[in-house]
Amino acid sequence: MRKGISLCIFMGCLACSCVMQHHSVEWPMFMYDPQHTGYSLSRMPESLRLVWQSKEFDSYMSHVIVSEGRVVAVLGDRHVISLDMTDGSFQWNVDGDFAAYPAADKGEIFVGVYDGILCLDSVTGDLLWKYEDKGLRYVSSPPTIVGDHLFVGTGCEFFQLVDDFSDTVTDPFEAQERMLCIDVESGEIIWEFHGKEIIYDSPTYFDGRVFIREGSNIGCLNADTGELIWEKDVEVGHHLCLSDDGKKIFLESYGGVLECLNSDSGESLWQFDCGSSITLPIASGYGHVFCGSEDGVLYCVDSDRGDLIWKRELGNFPSAVGRRQVNILILADKKVAVAAGKTLYILDARSGKTLDSYAVETWIDSIALSDGMLIVSEATGRVLCLGSSQDSTYLAGVFILAIVAIIVLLILVRKKGGIFERKE
Repeated sequence: MRKGISLCIFMGCLACSCVMQHHSVEWPMFMYDPQHTGYSLSRMPESLRLVWQSKEFDSYMSHVIVSEGRVVAVLGDRHVISLDMTDGSFQWNVDGDFAAYPAADKGEIFVGVYDGILCLDSVTGDLLWKYEDKGLRYVSSPPTIVGDHLFVGTGCEFFQLVDDFSDTVTDPFEAQERMLCIDVESGEIIWEFHGKEIIYDSPTYFDGRVFIREGSNIGCLNADTGELIWEKDVEVGHHLCLSDDGKKIFLESYGGVLECLNSDSGESLWQFDCGSSITLPIASGYGHVFCGSEDGVLYCVDSDRGDLIWKRELGNFPSAVGRRQVNILILADKKVAVAAGKTLYILDARSGKTLDSYAVETWIDSIALSDGMLIVSEATGRVLCLGSSQDSTYLAGVFILAIVAIIVLLILVRKKGGIFERKE
């Protein structure tokens, strides 16, 4: 009898563990992880159906993440909002002069403002702390969070400093172009690295090292001290995100060239010519590198040799004249989710074959993936949740099956002469 009860308890715990594990896959920062691979362990929808959509929030650009059952979006430079992941219902709103993509960690939301970094409570939106620097005018990169460290790039365009030349700062630009490392618990600065140009790209992290791009320089820093380990001059193209697979760094060089560097030394390993400027953040996974070009082609390249695996023409990627798309390339479940203008595609990662597509009303600004659901933000500030019909009932099915299994086992335990009854 005791053996049977123990087995029931074990089965119940196993079922609950499966449900909890399913809920654990989030999208907490730009390009998913500190390496900015864009590769998630979540399921990818088999097909795209509208699960819910929010109202329009009158925004010209929106960036989304998913954390602890919430969709958090920065709308233009005016609002940070939180929506319930299950139905899109509104939770809270914070107004301010926001400057960067959000990130989440341990129930807290981090977002850049023009003079620092805010830390908000993810449940209420209340301000927990603010890192403020009078010498800082612009948080220029999406933040990257690793443990208790937050890494973010800063800078300032020339016209923003015209009125500052009368200030006491000897070199106004010197105070702007920095990589900051901030303690996520207190908001205090741990170290700062003074760069040569504005750091637009979100820094990547792997094994105690932080990789940054400042203008035409790629730098490798010690994550604990900010000390420069190596740097390399690269003829860079557009300001996009670096991607790092642990051994190699992927970036765009001038003229639409996808370049691979050795992460230990900065040595160039290979180059692949995309023919036109790369307009998507670079993603890496399955031994491949994925990127999109200005002429509307999505490329899949071997990450070790730089050989072309496949390419797909999807139409023009730019969302509007003079605007730069972000966070619109996701790898998961041996599939690729990619946005081209107003259309979201799901492709087979091995062949590039289209599995499904979904057209929205306005330009897609960003996408995130969590628990088999794709969160899409449009240029108007509206947020949509897309997923397969079976995805919306997945958890309910798992839970019901677990309950049925436990009930059956309890009946067998209680039944006289059942399989768990001790024989005399």
